[in-house]
Amino acid sequence: TLAPSFRLLSESGSFTKGSATTTGVDVLLKKKWPGFSTWINYAFGVNKSNFPEIAEASFYSPNDIRHNLTFVGSFKVKRVQFSLSSNYHSGLPFSRPELVLNEEEEAPEDPFLYFLDYEQFNDRRLKPYVRFDLDMNYRFDLKRGKRLKSEISLSLINIFNANNLAAREHYLDYSEEKDTYALAFVDKVLLGRTPLLL
Repeated sequence: TLAPSFRLLSESGSFTKGSATTTGVDVLLKKKWPGFSTWINYAFGVNKSNFPEIAEASFYSPNDIRHNLTFVGSFKVKRVQFSLSSNYHSGLPFSRPELVLNEEEEAPEDPFLYFLDYEQFNDRRLKPYVRFDLDMNYRFDLKRGKRLKSEISLSLINIFNANNLAAREHYLDYSEEKDTYALAFVDKVLLGRTPLLL
């Protein structure tokens, strides 16, 4: 992501202008039978940003998802409705910096001997996102002969407990004890298997 660069710009009190372009195609197929319905959606897109003051060439935007495939199937038995949904999409882009020796200062001291340098933005990809959800809804009348209705919903999000990532942020890891520098990162993980009752 571009968070580190934008953070530096905001700290310096300056702003930069840029533009973004998005191109793609979206296809939706739906089919319905008695008591059962399904739909599948596929989207292809390319999202690029252009900030001349930050990078000479355009780069993929943080929300660039090349392929996105969604499937939903729903089955109804009397007042109970079951549905299964799944979603797959390409991994989001992220930036991997390099450790660069600090030559801007005459005699830099630890922990400022090295710094992170982003030569290219969002040139790497996280692993693909995959998730399956299961839902069950039950509708009933609160009082007989009246139109007041209610609904209970039980859901299981991310059935297979897939380890999906939202972002990866790098930082400079300096060990004072060993006097060593290393490039480290933190992954932001999305919701795992989670039951919901509404």
